Amino acid sequence: MKRTLPALTLSKSPLVFVLGQVRFETILAMDKVIPEIQDELRMAGFTGYSERTIEITRGSPDGKETTERKPQWEFVHSDKRRSLLVDRGSITCQTTSYSSYETFAEDLRKGLEVVERRAKPQQGARVGLRYVDLIEPIESKPMDWYVNRQLLGVSFGRFGERLGQSTESLIRVGEQRRLVARYTEAAQGLAFPLDLLPVGVVFRRPIQLNTRFALLDTDHFDLATFAFSSTAVLERIASLHDTLDQIFRELVTPNALKEWQ
Repeated sequence: MKRTLPALTLSKSPLVFVLGQVRFETILAMDKVIPEIQDELRMAGFTGYSERTIEITRGSPDGKETTERKPQWEFVHSDKRRSLLVDRGSITCQTTSYSSYETFAEDLRKGLEVVERRAKPQQGARVGLRYVDLIEPIESKPMDWYVNRQLLGVSFGRFGERLGQSTESLIRVGEQRRLVARYTEAAQGLAFPLDLLPVGVVFRRPIQLNTRFALLDTDHFDLATFAFSSTAVLERIASLHDTLDQIFRELVTPNALKEWQ
């Protein structure tokens, strides 16, 4: 795997959630092969199983809204901290116990190979990798101890205590690649992106907090279409990871990296 920089080893890592996903053409017959997918993943350690239907509401230029009901099948590892989520047009690998990219990619590979073998997707459409870091200051340290000051915006300190801050940057990384970097700061509340809920895995740290926190949420995705294969997906994911690794080191400070070692 390509690495521009040596791997970071942080024993007190702020990372709380990682998601890797590939989309493919809609497969209406996915429902029929789910029992076969479940049986193979069960033997690979993903023994938990749940099925749910989510509703997606979309607007149109004329102001009308349409609602789509989308079935999802989740296969949770026996450790409760990793899962593979399948629907009719994608497979997603999620974890709250990320130790290294290589370990994460191995879980994704298992899911990809089973779906490729049983559902036979033909065209990959969007590959994405997303990292969510939860920063909880200690000893009343300011946020700029941990993150690049440019993320903090205007403080308005002379008018009162700031209770929250949110910024989002969309960056064109290549012809078909985009990077979204989000920073959210709050005095208390849910320390997790709402658009990622519901999550079927157990968090290693509380995400409902009564103290000040910040979230770094970085999402890198490739919009190019390609002939679907597990190998092709993993190659794209690895490249996305390398950029996200570099971005993380731009967003946090040397002080933070030292504290998290």
